[in-house]
Parts: sequence; C-alpha cells; structure tokens
Amino acid sequence: MMKLISSVQNETIKNVIKLREDDFFWWEGYNFYNEIIKEKIEVEILFVEEEFYLKKLGNKISLKFKDGYLVSKRVFQKLSFTRSPQWIGGMIRKPSYRLDEVLKKGENFFYLAGLQDPGNVGAIVRIADAFSFDGIVFEKRGVSPYNEKSVRASAGSILRVPCLEGDTCFLYKFREEGYRIFFLTTSTTAKKIVKVRFGDKNVFVLGQEGQGIDFDFEGKEDIAVPMKRGVDSLNVSVTAGIVAFYKSLEVSFEKD
Repeated sequence: MMKLISSVQNETIKNVIKLREDDFFWWEGYNFYNEIIKEKIEVEILFVEEEFYLKKLGNKISLKFKDGYLVSKRVFQKLSFTRSPQWIGGMIRKPSYRLDEVLKKGENFFYLAGLQDPGNVGAIVRIADAFSFDGIVFEKRGVSPYNEKSVRASAGSILRVPCLEGDTCFLYKFREEGYRIFFLTTSTTAKKIVKVRFGDKNVFVLGQEGQGIDFDFEGKEDIAVPMKRGVDSLNVSVTAGIVAFYKSLEVSFEKD
C-alpha cells in the first residue's frame, strides 16, 4: 500500500537523504523502473509523484517494494538529484560481493584507479555489462559506481555488474589467481591493443581523467589504443569501450 507524503519536512524524506551515504543507492526514472522489474530486484523505499502514478503507471506498481510513498512534485524535487526530475525513484540496498567469489566465476574486470567523473564511471559500468565483463573494482578516492549520477549513466547496468570497493591489494590477489594486469596508457612505448592476445583472465586498469594511472605495479603490461599522430588521448570511458569491444572480437574469432 502506498502512503502519502506532501511535506518536504517529513522525517522519511530526511532519512532517505541520509541513507544515500550508507548501504543504499538512489535510482530514478521510468526506464530504470523497468530494468528493476526485469531483474526482479526488491526496492527498499519507493517514491512516485502523484500525477505520474495516475497517468503513467495507471495506479499500478509492477515491482516489489518494502515501503512505498506517493509524493507531491515539490517533495520529489527535494529527493531528486537532477534538474529535470523523473517522478519515480527510490532506494535499493547495495549488493555485497566478495572478491574471492567473484574471482572464481569471472574472467575480465575493470579496475578504476580514482576516476572522478560519475558520468564516465556509469558509462564504464554500462560497457562492462554490454561486453559481459565480470565486475569492476573502484577505489575509495574516486567516484563510486553507486553515486546517483553514475547509477543514472549506467542505464540499469549497475543492477547486473558486480562493483567492489578496493585498492591495489586487489591487483595482487588478481595476479595470484593468474590474471594479467593491463595498464591503459598513452605511452609511446606501450603495446597497441591490436597486437595483444589477451587470453582468459584479464584486469584492465583505467586511470584518472587527465592524470592517468598514478602508481606502478610489478608485472603489469602497458597497452594503448592506436590513434593518429597529434591525438594523444581519449576519454577514459571511450578507451574502456574500445578495449572491451576488441576483447569481445578476440572471443568471437575463437568461437568461429
């Protein structure tokens, strides 16, 4: 049953804003709503603007939720992090993943070395989903994939891609399990990805926008996307997409 909230001073609204900093993440939008239905995920707290509930949803909620609220436009605007609210959103508990379990099942991972742009992080989550990567490790110093803007940019892929907070210690664990560690770089001495045979177990390390990867790692392999002379770098999410696509071609060729 949906309850009604009309005041921005309601304690539930205040608590939800605090919850975003803890074990939950905020999602928003009708398309994301449909992704949740598809993945059969339970929403902890659901908020729907009254008019949207009547006209778009037809007085019917098709996903599972624990607590649901009909709210005024003003209340939803208070909850939303966008300039153009989507009128439906809520809180989902962040999934908990263990590295050892993910390692056993996975083959390809992205490691985000302190990325600062949530749009890039969300796009990389989407790329990982699109090319069947098995997870993402992100550093605490960077933006979390569960940041509101990252979640939106992932377009629902955050529901399917395991994301773990970690540090360079994780790279040692990957290496112990037989993974190759690739640093994406613009160095002229780096091997071009078109000349690399990746194999089954790979971690692709992506550095900060503008700064690149700011640490070294014994045994890592420097690789680069080939570009014409005069262009020395690409957006980090574009680089991730090219690498993931090229890796997918390698798998396709092996199947053929």
